[in-house]
Amino acid sequence: MRAGDVFLEEGILIREIGFKEMCKRYDDNLLEYDIDDLWDAYSKRGTPWEILKPSGIISVVWPDNLKKDEVVSEGR
Repeated sequence: MRAGDVFLEEGILIREIGFKEMCKRYDDNLLEYDIDDLWDAYSKRGTPWEILKPSGIISVVWPDNLKKDEVVSEGR
């Protein structure tokens, strides 16, 4: 997967969210999390992505939630 890939239902991949950045997002929003659980999620699920949905909203999606067989165009 790379930036610019378009998925039918999900939207367009914008960029990957690194582990340190995800921790910072949790910290900035004063959310409680277990750093070991988050690391396990990265290890098992892959690096999450920011994705632009057809509605215009940017959200976070984990790779295991994307339907890879529904790629309609690939970024370059």
